[in-house]
Amino acid sequence: MDSIRERLLQLDQQAQQFQQQNKYLEALNVFEEMLMIKKSAYGEDSEEYFKTSDKLCELCNLIAMIFLQKEKFDASLEFLKKADMLAQSSTRYKAITYNNLACFYRRNGKLRSALQYLQQALEIEIRQETAPSLADTHLNMCAVLSQLNRVRNVIQQHAEALEHALISVVLLQDEFLMKPPDQKMEQSQNQDQKSGEQKMKDRVAVLAIAYHNLGVEFEYLKRFDEAIQTYQKAVKFGELHLPPDHQLIGNLKNVLGNAQEQINQQRAKDSNKRQQKELQSRNQNKRKLVEVEATYKQNNKKKTDKIVQHQQQQQVMGQTMRSNPQNNSVNIREDDQEQQGGVQQESSYNDHDELQQEAQTQLQQHQQQ
Repeated sequence: MDSIRERLLQLDQQAQQFQQQNKYLEALNVFEEMLMIKKSAYGEDSEEYFKTSDKLCELCNLIAMIFLQKEKFDASLEFLKKADMLAQSSTRYKAITYNNLACFYRRNGKLRSALQYLQQALEIEIRQETAPSLADTHLNMCAVLSQLNRVRNVIQQHAEALEHALISVVLLQDEFLMKPPDQKMEQSQNQDQKSGEQKMKDRVAVLAIAYHNLGVEFEYLKRFDEAIQTYQKAVKFGELHLPPDHQLIGNLKNVLGNAQEQINQQRAKDSNKRQQKELQSRNQNKRKLVEVEATYKQNNKKKTDKIVQHQQQQQVMGQTMRSNPQNNSVNIREDDQEQQGGVQQESSYNDHDELQQEAQTQLQQHQQQ
């Protein structure tokens, strides 16, 4: 048993040396040998076996991501499948593997498959008391939702992406809440742990990327002021905690410059659209006013024409009465009788009385004679 422990100790030191030299494939072979020895010596259910299995799973994920960056997709998927098999006994590494599988499918344009793996990872991590990759899961969810081409509910889609970006930023800030990133890296350097320093730089870069993604979603939702502020925060954070020559800083500055230019152009377009709508509205109101005025004039002209026509008729009737007063009086009396009901009857009764009085007068004169 002592010889086995000595052999495992030698292999472990050798594997760490390969990792420090970035010789990950060589380190992988050493870990696989260690795993076989522990399986034979301690069994698959032993703690020693699980420790080496977790290290091997972590290394497989790392190699898979390196191949993915180099666009060697077949090799990347092969190591991810291997990591998935090794992670069956560890919920932590299962979530990490699902995250990396989501990155693989997203890189290959299979966004729905990526979203499914991220949802599985999120279900695992939210049940854990500590989930170191939870911030990464939310950040990846943000990226996938932002790229997912949904025909409907586009605004809701980006609102969900914004929510995941916010959660990721909060979780990453919590990682640096007790100690700033610079102090953490300084401690790592004093302890001569370059790998720890690199990991801390990576986490700083992830937070800067989270700020960037947050700004992207603000921009999609046309919250332009918040987008610019968030892009600026990403640049300042990167400049404060990353080396001056870090590639990410230059990329973030380019994003900020392009966003400012595009947002200004978009604002100009929106302003032009508003002005055009206002101009169209004013023109429509003018056309309606012209139509109303035209209708009013037309109706007024009809009334005026009727009045003129009536006056002309009155003038004609007056001329006719002057030329033939007897007929006119009879005609007028007949017209009055047709137009005035009771008044016409009263007028005829008065004429009848006058005739009776005239007849009586003539009778009296005859008797006197």
